[in-house]
Amino acid sequence: MKTAYILFSVSVVLVIISISLFLSNNTTSHKTAVSYAETPTAYVFRASYNASQAELVEKYIDSCFFPVVIFGTTHKVKKEVVTADNTRFDIKASQGNFYVKADKKLNSQAALDKLINTCMGLKSVIKPI
Repeated sequence: MKTAYILFSVSVVLVIISISLFLSNNTTSHKTAVSYAETPTAYVFRASYNASQAELVEKYIDSCFFPVVIFGTTHKVKKEVVTADNTRFDIKASQGNFYVKADKKLNSQAALDKLINTCMGLKSVIKPI
């Protein structure tokens, strides 16, 4: 009789572990995080989001810096960008991740303000799912 209780307990624990692993791998909610840091020499913006929203983020960024195309048809970008108003920044992005770094010495305060506002505007584009 003791053996039956032990086997039953072990099987219940295994079922609970299996269900929790299944749910953690197959749920649609993902962590969304946005961070902004300003140092004496640079401005850094990071965002992580659900990869299914990558197209929205890419369209938003491309529309903000038009006529410069940052993403186009690619989801993964790692390059230095120079816009029409001479704003310079480095961008690294892939589906679900976005990183921008702008050197304060290379940009005017107006250019940095526009970049900061654009990046902060991602908060309204990225939604937790």
